[in-house]
Amino acid sequence: MQLVRDLVLPRRNTTSEIAVGRSGRVVYGSNRGHDSIAVFAVDETSGVLTPVGWEPSQGKTPRFFALDPAGLFLYAANQGSDTMPRLGRRGPSPATACGADHLASPRGKRVVWADVTRGPEPG
Repeated sequence: MQLVRDLVLPRRNTTSEIAVGRSGRVVYGSNRGHDSIAVFAVDETSGVLTPVGWEPSQGKTPRFFALDPAGLFLYAANQGSDTMPRLGRRGPSPATACGADHLASPRGKRVVWADVTRGPEPG
């Protein structure tokens, strides 16, 4: 077990979501207060986490976030600003989102994916 500080700030900061990237080599965590997504690299041998950086969530109070099924984008549902920007990824870290990629997200609802390419199940 490892206890990792993701920020050292004089203000209140909490985490509400943690996710592991598809490769298993990157861990993401939301910072509510700092309004960012923390990014950690996972050592393949020991499993120890090392901070890579902190990317702005492009809104206030990131409550939930999720990587898209291809692992190319991170969507951050910001509770305090009712927005859900699409953050592109470059390497292990999300990149800054462009304004056109913001979606409305009332009260920072959860981000989930559904396979809509398949038809209804027979039966």
